[in-house]
Amino acid sequence: MIRRSLACALMLGAGFFSGVNAGEPTQEMALVEDGALKRIALEIDCGGVSYDQLWDGKFAAIFAYCDLDGDGRLTAAEAERLPSARALREATVSGFAPIIGKSPSLEQLDQDGSGDVSLAELTAYYRSQEVGTPVVGIGAALFTAELTKSLLAQLDRNGDGQVDLEEWEQAESILDRLDQNDDELIGAGELVADITYPGASGNYLLQVPQEGSSPLPAALQNFPLALMPKQADDIVWTERLATLEGYPQKLTSAAAIAAWRKTSPVETWQLTIVKQDEQSPRLSVAGVAPSDQAAEIPCLQAAGTWVTVRADQGQTASRIARLREDLQESFARLDADQDGRLTEEERAKGNSGFGPAMIAVWDRDANRVLTKEEISAWLDLQQEIGSSLVMATILDCGDGLLELLDADRNGALSRRELRQATARLAAAGCLQDGKVDLAKLPRQLLVTVSQGMPTSVLGEIERRGPDWFLSMDRNADGHVSKDEFVGGLDAFQSLDANRDGLITVEEVEHLHN
Repeated sequence: MIRRSLACALMLGAGFFSGVNAGEPTQEMALVEDGALKRIALEIDCGGVSYDQLWDGKFAAIFAYCDLDGDGRLTAAEAERLPSARALREATVSGFAPIIGKSPSLEQLDQDGSGDVSLAELTAYYRSQEVGTPVVGIGAALFTAELTKSLLAQLDRNGDGQVDLEEWEQAESILDRLDQNDDELIGAGELVADITYPGASGNYLLQVPQEGSSPLPAALQNFPLALMPKQADDIVWTERLATLEGYPQKLTSAAAIAAWRKTSPVETWQLTIVKQDEQSPRLSVAGVAPSDQAAEIPCLQAAGTWVTVRADQGQTASRIARLREDLQESFARLDADQDGRLTEEERAKGNSGFGPAMIAVWDRDANRVLTKEEISAWLDLQQEIGSSLVMATILDCGDGLLELLDADRNGALSRRELRQATARLAAAGCLQDGKVDLAKLPRQLLVTVSQGMPTSVLGEIERRGPDWFLSMDRNADGHVSKDEFVGGLDAFQSLDANRDGLITVEEVEHLHN
């Protein structure tokens, strides 16, 4: 079993998996790959508590905000202030729970017929609406075939319509010819003009399939992965996967699927979220020999599918901060007498944009006057709701050649990646007896795990090294070329230990040690 440890933070610091969810994954997924069905588990540790426990705290905060008299029960009037299930699901994307949708009715919440609502009933309702699970967004990269065709045409130096091994070994030579912006990278837009790569953001929400669920869009019908329900006897989720090429026909009965679910996951993604000072998230892979190259994101390399998992800072923190700033600025602008209160007259004169639904939620004492404290109380609740929400964005990049060679998954090919083309082809099983078989190119899945929407669905390598190294590495590809180096040739050669024309951070660290 492969276990990947990803560390993010509320302020995005590094952390370590504590085992909170060991044996009980937060979310399980099934991947159809090379004639097999493979189970993937996502485990989330939120600073010592599980993801379910994290959401229990959020439900308690929502309950307390609406429990105006503090008696531990919600009346029908108090329940009208509750966010809709849709708003809470939207919180992962927006960073807060927008005031949208209808609040749950008393009939939906009051399971024991007492005429009011307990915290347990509120929690049960939201969980029945799939609130409290990680959000998974999927998409399919565009232009894969066009990029492969263009790349092969550029590599075919003798114009015979195929790329032989000698031409593959000279792949680096195409960089100078195609590098239009002189950044020592071949970007997707330099291979195929006027495209935006990857052409998909992965914003289609993947949900656990249920009876009567809408089918996936046509472009995603062959997406090789599905979310699994927690109920072991539920096999509805297998119906679409069973139509895909490569699905094992032995897994068609409920008994066979139940037995399969008892086996160990082929891969576990461990995400740790802790409160620390702001810094870039770190990704490490346990159980797999890490690459000794800084400019590569490790990935699970199976026969038919390569899965790359990376952590991303996410946009939640910036979005809630922007919301707080915008609301406070609007309040100050409308508060003509600066008394910390907004009357109906002040709101009307200032064209506040605060609609009746917003006022109904914010105005805790129902006196039609908004105070700074009421706005702050709602913003504090949004901070609690939005913090530590996890989103996994999965892009199906197909069997593209660019995607195979792009070790750091940034959508461009560096000098080193072009040099390593034959090694990557060999690792993928495409190179045999001195010949390249592109029909064996593996499918590429790029997974980005983030807090809220990712800042980017493309990869970013972990940049490290002394300040001079980082400043000279202008294209952020993890090494310094002769053109980037600002010293003399003798100084460059003294650092370039293997004389390959590139200074790596490993060479710098070795020399220092």
